[in-house]
Amino acid sequence: MVWAQAGHAAPLLFHAGTGRSLERPAGHLLGAPRDIGHAEQHAVLAPGDLLVLRSGGPVPAAPPPGSARDGDDALLALAPRLAGVTGARDAARVIGEALRTGTGAGAPGGADCLLIALVRE
Repeated sequence: MVWAQAGHAAPLLFHAGTGRSLERPAGHLLGAPRDIGHAEQHAVLAPGDLLVLRSGGPVPAAPPPGSARDGDDALLALAPRLAGVTGARDAARVIGEALRTGTGAGAPGGADCLLIALVRE
């Protein structure tokens, strides 16, 4: 997978009961400065990987590459519960339930929308 960012949170990658934030490439808020490029990052995805992208507000002061955003820890803590999901809909149910019941308190930190993809073979 190749991705670039424009000031928003890095995708979260879950695999085999663990989760991590992908390293953020350099970039500025989309549309802020004119004529500026955005670096790309590459991530190798394997069957069974679950990718969570958030469309919430921009990351304040763009934290350093590889650092977690507020709310990431709460979502990453769901990794063991996401290990057994069979599809993106099932993952959305687990995340949504955690947010509604408070077991995912603080997550996803202002996200307006979650996009969830489960990598198949």
